[in-house]
Amino acid sequence: MKTLEILRLWLKQQKNFLPELKAQANRYSKINDAHGLPDRVLSESKAVFILSTGRAGTQFITELIDGTLGWDVVHEPQPELLYTSRWAYENQNSLPEIKAAFLAARYEILRNSYLKNFRYLETNNRISFLAPAIAEILPNAKFIHLVRKPESFVKSGMLRNWFTNEHLTDEGRIFPKSDGPKTQEEKIGWLWNETNRFIHEFGKTMSSERFLTLRSEDLFQKNESVKSLFSFLDLAYPGDDHITKLRNKPVNQSKKKSSTVSLEGSWKTWTPLASKFNY
Repeated sequence: MKTLEILRLWLKQQKNFLPELKAQANRYSKINDAHGLPDRVLSESKAVFILSTGRAGTQFITELIDGTLGWDVVHEPQPELLYTSRWAYENQNSLPEIKAAFLAARYEILRNSYLKNFRYLETNNRISFLAPAIAEILPNAKFIHLVRKPESFVKSGMLRNWFTNEHLTDEGRIFPKSDGPKTQEEKIGWLWNETNRFIHEFGKTMSSERFLTLRSEDLFQKNESVKSLFSFLDLAYPGDDHITKLRNKPVNQSKKKSSTVSLEGSWKTWTPLASKFNY
């Protein structure tokens, strides 16, 4: 992370410090029917979750909505759900356990937003495999499926040495079976396809009022796509000039350029869903 980005995040935290202290004090003041609060939080919360593979533009959505009055926007809240994400994928038949894991990790965060009368938006990709459980726990939650061009995603994963078992993030990454892809780029291609397949199948169970699919390239290039996002969130569009300014502000970019990555092309065999999203 660049020094300027670290300073920007530090200043943001300082700005939020006093308001959070005030909110914390208010949470522990007198409240009506505290025992019934969890039921109200879960049944009434209009939280929004961005579902993706990661490296798909979630930070850009964070920047788009962050600062909007009445919204709590978080990119990587704690706990991060690194291994929990993988466990949820591998144990989809254990829906009660996945629900319990989600509640343990996020109930207090959702409650705090609810008590402020704020909407909660999470752009953390680790939430993707918990989506079916979340949809049942939070009947008014909305979900956005953010898809990135598979070739760009594979290059990004190669730059970050995914599937080498040398970095902590691989503990939470889903891995293909032994008879699946063999090379690193094939495994990353499989990861793109399997994650998007999971989210796409989940989306089929949701109404159009609760589920929206967007391509990250369109968000970065087409104002109509951004307008669709704001409409889905019941927010007023902030204007083309504001969106252009945010697009020109690089966020969460690698120091290395993806153009330096050379691919053999074998990843294409493992991304049959690419055409589904017009890639």
